[in-house]
Amino acid sequence: NFNLFGCRCGDGAMALLTCWLLLFEGVLLTTSGLTHTSLHTFKLSRASPGHAASHAAAGGLKGAGDSQATVFDADEHGKRQHNPHHQKSDAAPATAGHGKGPHPSHPAPWFGETELKRIAAMVYTVVWVGTPPRPMRVQVDTGSSDLIIPSCSCSSCHGDGHHCFNLSASRTATLCPWNADCPFRISYGDGTKLSGKVLEEMVAMDIDGKPQMPTVLYVGLMYAAQPHAVFTEVGIDGIFGLAYDSIATTKQPSPISLVVAKHGLEDVFAMYIGSRPEGKDGTLTIGGYDKRLFNGAIHWTPITEESYYCVETMVLEVGGRPVVSGPSHFGHVFVDSGTTFTLLPYPAFQAVKSFLQERYCHLPLVCPPDNGPPKHTMFDHLCMVGTELPKGYPTFTWHFKGGAVVHVPPEAYFSQIPYGDKFLHCFGLGPLRGVRPMTI
Repeated sequence: NFNLFGCRCGDGAMALLTCWLLLFEGVLLTTSGLTHTSLHTFKLSRASPGHAASHAAAGGLKGAGDSQATVFDADEHGKRQHNPHHQKSDAAPATAGHGKGPHPSHPAPWFGETELKRIAAMVYTVVWVGTPPRPMRVQVDTGSSDLIIPSCSCSSCHGDGHHCFNLSASRTATLCPWNADCPFRISYGDGTKLSGKVLEEMVAMDIDGKPQMPTVLYVGLMYAAQPHAVFTEVGIDGIFGLAYDSIATTKQPSPISLVVAKHGLEDVFAMYIGSRPEGKDGTLTIGGYDKRLFNGAIHWTPITEESYYCVETMVLEVGGRPVVSGPSHFGHVFVDSGTTFTLLPYPAFQAVKSFLQERYCHLPLVCPPDNGPPKHTMFDHLCMVGTELPKGYPTFTWHFKGGAVVHVPPEAYFSQIPYGDKFLHCFGLGPLRGVRPMTI
């Protein structure tokens, strides 16, 4: 389910990356806290254009056990103090943000923390919608800005056994007051088209399995999906967009903006995708970040405008050797947790493919078999089956403007999709053809 968007790159805000979020979210969800294995940290901070950039380099992540949602207080040194109104956990959240103003130098005075999980290549959390509150699994998407959930009256909007929303059953749901029809329409890069009506509704975060931090949000209620809502195929009900207000199809403030405003939080969010598929060790924090998630300093790289999280990539190394160099070869680069592959401009992808086939042909699926079909490789969507990924694949190293460097091991750029008692290991890099170069 990848979302392709345009973005003008210029001087502007800063995005903090401690693990390249662009790399294969879900399957390879990395960056900002979206990756598997020990890379799963990523932090984006949406600062207003014009703020000076601070540079840092992402450190290694600390190990984290299964996390639970919590709300923390933090002192000025960033040490979390337990909020007596909430139960503390040992969760290790990831970071991303979109604050206006200077980049946060330490965790906010307090922040909310909720669990992230993965199904196949998609990362989701649970929100509670309506009164009485009903749980919804929503994909966490930094490439859109709307909260969208399925109406129970739309059969193509939700799968069997999935949650759906009954408008008449909630005491707090109201259609938007500015338009009698309140329509919305949104399209995604995989061809999915959703449409419906915009509601004002009470939505709460899932904290320790209970609805907390209730906020009135604008909610897109799906009444139609063409050909169908793809994310429902893996058990996800809707989408929770974390990008800027400017790209919200509802034309209203985004969920993250309303949550931080209602609860007096710093305008920052953070994501830690978790170390394994189907695991419970991922975390989303709103209003701050948890320093227990990573070791070392956080490194910043500029983002360009308050729409999508667009950054500038300087070099991509494979196995320590530069393979793609120069921002023009990457084009516009988007950090998008809703994209399940890392997509490179076609010439850049071909350069990576050629390099791997020249130097790593001895590894499974890098080169076609002797006397076999030419497209029998991992670049042609073939996957390996096994309990572990074979050893020997190189590390990808991304260099960003400002000096931030992110090392992505093969365990992060290969997807790990449950397959019986084993996993499908699928190469998470793909080509993107278009009029102008773009990397997602």
